Parts: sequence; C-alpha cells; structure tokens
Amino acid sequence: MIFVPLLLGAGSLLFGQRLSPPPATQAKVMILGTFHFEDAGLDDYKPKYRLDLLSTGRQREMAALLNCLARFRPNRIAVEWPADHQLALDAKFAEYLASSESAAGPNEVFQLGFRLARRLGHQRIHAVDAKERPEFKVVHTTEELIERARSLGQHDLIERGTRWAQWYEELYRREDQLKTKQSLLQHLRLLNSPEHIRQSMSRYLVAEFEVGGGGDYTGADTRTAWYNRNLRIFSNLLRLRTANSDRILVIVGSGHVSLLLHMAQNAPEFELVPALSVLNQR
Repeated sequence: MIFVPLLLGAGSLLFGQRLSPPPATQAKVMILGTFHFEDAGLDDYKPKYRLDLLSTGRQREMAALLNCLARFRPNRIAVEWPADHQLALDAKFAEYLASSESAAGPNEVFQLGFRLARRLGHQRIHAVDAKERPEFKVVHTTEELIERARSLGQHDLIERGTRWAQWYEELYRREDQLKTKQSLLQHLRLLNSPEHIRQSMSRYLVAEFEVGGGGDYTGADTRTAWYNRNLRIFSNLLRLRTANSDRILVIVGSGHVSLLLHMAQNAPEFELVPALSVLNQR
C-alpha cells in the first residue's frame, strides 16, 4: 500500500495537489493557567495553604504580573465564569469600573481579569465556563471504584492506584505550599510550564481510569464529564473570535489547560500564543 503524505501549512497536499483551506478568521489566543486565588474547595485536592492576595506585598506582585500580561495586548479577556451567567458578570464589571481599582476582590477573575480589562479600556469581560452534559456526570466514590475493581479481580490495579493517589496528593500538597514561597509571577510560570501541564493531565490517566474490562468502561466513563466540560468551554472561546486582529486572553484554572491547549493547538481558526512567551519576558 502506498501512503501519500499529508502536509499541513498554507494548504494541504492531497494526492499531489495543494488544497487551500477555506477563508478563516484566525485569532491569537493565550491560555493562562492559574491557581484559584480564592479557592471554593470544589476540586479533589483541598488547599491547605492560604495567601492574602490583598496584602501590600502580594499586591506589588499582582502589579508586576499585570504588567507582564498587558504585553500580550488582548482585546478580549475570557474568564472561568459560567457563560450562562454573563449578565451577572457584566453587572459586576460595570460596578467595578464605577469604583476605585482597589475594590477588586481576591478572586483571580477580579484581580487579573477585571484589573487588566480596566487598564486596557475594555468594556466587557467574557464568561466562558460551562457545566458538562448531565448524562455525562458519572460519579463514583473511591470506595465504589475499588469495590468494582475488586469484583473484577483487578487487585494489582488497586495497589497501584493507591500508590499513585498518594503520590499525586503529596505532589499537590508541595505545589500548594510552594505558592506561599514564590512570587505570583514565579508560580504562574511553574503552572504554565510543559512539565506541570503534562503532570496535571497525567492524573486523569492512571489508576481508576483502568477500572473495568471487556465492555466495562467504568473508570474511563468517570472522566467523560471533565472532557465534555472542556469541550464546551472551548466552543465558547471559538465564539469570541470575530477578526484576525483578535487577541484573546483566557484566564482559567490550571487543571483545564492541558485539554484547552490541545484543542487550541489543533483549531485552524486559532493561533496559539504560549503563556510562557509572555510570562518569561523581562
């Protein structure tokens, strides 16, 4: 069998002839992963170390971080806020614009999104978060997954799963503590590094992910909702682009970054700008 190479670029080479893609609006997008400045305790790992983001020292660090992000010159800023609550976000932003800058609360939506948008003269912040489709919300406790694995004779998986769970818990704890020792800019450089992005994704692909066998996909199905939620978030991002001149900054929890990056890297109507290319500028 002879395979004809498929070359991607300005066009695709198919059967020896270049096929040009349809006209497209290709906006620049930068996906910035953050920790939750005001954590609501909704993730599996519950933070044990707190930061006073409104303290004088941290506000100096925030100013340095905002200076860095401003270099990207976004004309649209998207935040992890439910898209179906856009009107509530509009009201909060309007209230903020009518007040002093110090009125911003500690949440990253306000400290990063609102403050940067005000600085750049934006009149709106864009809500892009979404819930997964209800039928994809497959919830199993750890105990239920262990019992299912035991019923299938997956005893080695139970042992490996326990070791991995302990390893990741310690990894998250160390990272949680590290944010108290690093500046905000240093910590966001860590969260947006290739190694960290890979590690944050890897947690979904070990241990309970394997529970099942044959036609049983109990473990894999527990991840379906997470993938669906990020697909929905990305669809909201695509709807934001309107012109080739668009520069979209996405401020989102670091756990979303690996999936959103994968989509942005392959979406023909986006040009991905790595967050580190801005965060590492002097």
